[in-house]
Amino acid sequence: MTLSRGRGDGLVDDRKDRLSGAGLFAVIAAVVAAPWLFGAAEPWAYLLVSLLVGAGTCLWLLSVIRCPAARLRAPLTTVSLLLLVGLVLFQMLPLPGGLTARLNPLGAQAREARVQTFEAMRTAGADDYLLGGADEQPEWAGVSAAPGATLRSLYLLVAYVCVFLVLANGIQSSAQLRRTAVALTVSGFIMAAVGMAHKFSGSRLLLWFHVPRFGGSLFGPFTNRNHYAAFMNLMVGVTLGLLMAASMVRMHGAQTWRERVAWLSTRAANRVVLIGFALLVMTASVWVSLSRGGISSLIVAFGAAGVAGVLLARGGRRPRLMAAVALLVVGGLVWVGWRPVFDRMGTLAELDPAADSRTEATRATLEVFRTAPLAGVGFGAYQHVFPIFQTGGIQFGRWAHAHNDYAQLLAEGGLPAAVLVLLAAVTLLATVRRRWRRSAPHRRAMAAGLLVALITIALHSLVDYGLHKPAITFMLAAVAALAVAAVCVRGRSDSTTRFNGNGRRADEPEEPERSAPMSMPAAAGLRLGSVVVLVGLVVLMMLQIDELRGELAFARLWHLSSMVEKVEDRSTAEAIVRHGIAEAGLVERFAPTSADALWDVSLTSGQWAARDDLDGLLRLRLAELSVRSAAMAVRAAPTDYEGWYFLAGAFHAFGLPEPAALAMERSRRLAPPGMEVGLPGL
Repeated sequence: MTLSRGRGDGLVDDRKDRLSGAGLFAVIAAVVAAPWLFGAAEPWAYLLVSLLVGAGTCLWLLSVIRCPAARLRAPLTTVSLLLLVGLVLFQMLPLPGGLTARLNPLGAQAREARVQTFEAMRTAGADDYLLGGADEQPEWAGVSAAPGATLRSLYLLVAYVCVFLVLANGIQSSAQLRRTAVALTVSGFIMAAVGMAHKFSGSRLLLWFHVPRFGGSLFGPFTNRNHYAAFMNLMVGVTLGLLMAASMVRMHGAQTWRERVAWLSTRAANRVVLIGFALLVMTASVWVSLSRGGISSLIVAFGAAGVAGVLLARGGRRPRLMAAVALLVVGGLVWVGWRPVFDRMGTLAELDPAADSRTEATRATLEVFRTAPLAGVGFGAYQHVFPIFQTGGIQFGRWAHAHNDYAQLLAEGGLPAAVLVLLAAVTLLATVRRRWRRSAPHRRAMAAGLLVALITIALHSLVDYGLHKPAITFMLAAVAALAVAAVCVRGRSDSTTRFNGNGRRADEPEEPERSAPMSMPAAAGLRLGSVVVLVGLVVLMMLQIDELRGELAFARLWHLSSMVEKVEDRSTAEAIVRHGIAEAGLVERFAPTSADALWDVSLTSGQWAARDDLDGLLRLRLAELSVRSAAMAVRAAPTDYEGWYFLAGAFHAFGLPEPAALAMERSRRLAPPGMEVGLPGL
């Protein structure tokens, strides 16, 4: 075993350092890659990113098990997040039927109605097409109205917590902190440049080559310009932190204007200029996006940055720093053109908040919360429950998320979830505040920029659902972790940094942070806890791998469905359809609770079954597949009217009118009030 002396104290196992470094690299790579995978909005994308985060976390946990020599940073925040993970697990835990009915009466009633309707369908001759059996009348059931969607939320939540845990504790030096922030800044700068080029090109394809399933107001790799702006504002906060940290350095003996001009040729000056330019491009891209929420949040962010700069800077440098911040704001606006931005922001004056559809949706979401205040309807189940509460004041259509992340949190997780998230936020800020004065000034500057980023996303979440886009929440977890690491790491203090004539640093080591050595029982407890978390994480990753196979199969099926429309040769079309049936089988096998994928499988197979140019036996297989996948979707989300609607259509096309009528009746009961639901002949 090779040992080397660490920067702080004692001896450090090189193999532990390599494990920790590899885990840290994997997690950072996942955070950087997530937005480029089209915001990681598609299940295959966020499952892939979550697996990479899980792999990095496993490596980091192995390093902790080998040498549990450090205490966890922000322990109360970590405990709050782990309790939130426990709440999601509780929502899927089988409970006595009576208790489930009290905690989530809506979900319990929907499950009971589904059982009764399926029994009536079997009596009507649909027994061969409904996967039934002993689970039709379970004595135990989970709280969640859509357990499969809640499981997907569990995957994501665990990945978010892992990002926070690894970055907050794995970054051990100022150099690591700076390199991580630089990696994020470089990615954000490239994304801003690409995003503006994409916008001005007028392309309707994501990154000029990817066809989004549901369209949207595309910007860069995101299908929604508001989500791009929310993500970029987080990146702006990271870059602000770098810029303010770089501005804390000062020259040695630079008193005359000649010496100050000479400083511009130093490495430190070049760093400030590059960071400032990256910040200018990022802010310009937010202006170009014309996202009202994003622009408003950006203005608040720069205002907070100016205040923070005044508090952190010294003497006469305060007005100069404020002027630089104001210049970046105005410069970005002038660069891209101020009139479109002013026109877009002017539409805010025309809005009536009381009659706005987002306000109505928030009210309806709070009604969802009132039905299950103690445990919520289930994380991820919002889109399957909301149509029941979608009143006439809200435009009809699919509301996958509320345009208010806080209201949706209450609806999906109830009061316990809101309390835990609030506790995590408060304890995070308390940790930063407690360590603030003991941290070096340049790291306080970094933390100030990161806190600005947290403020922007907190404000933006009042009017949008950005935190339900995985790439944004991955970045949020990274920013929160970097804020903790910034005030906790050891390193060299740039508050006393001076530069000689050739621009090289002449640093003095910072007084190392002093902490009591970890006792043997504490080390054993940390090691045991790491082992338990590692085992649980491995089990969860194995489940994710199976679901990833199902979602990749669905992505291939979706691609095949577009290919069939372009093929005129019958034999080629039949070959593609048979391939599609095989892919649909993988979806049913590996993603049997993904209601969204199963709906599309049912719709696609039904459309293929209606083609006259296909073989008769093949069309029969497709019709059976359409019914079976729709029935599986209803099982996965019995509260959603769309699943019942697809099932009714599949039965109707298959020539089973009575089961089709039963499914359509159920769909009408669950559809938004005032919405006409029906098919010809039903």
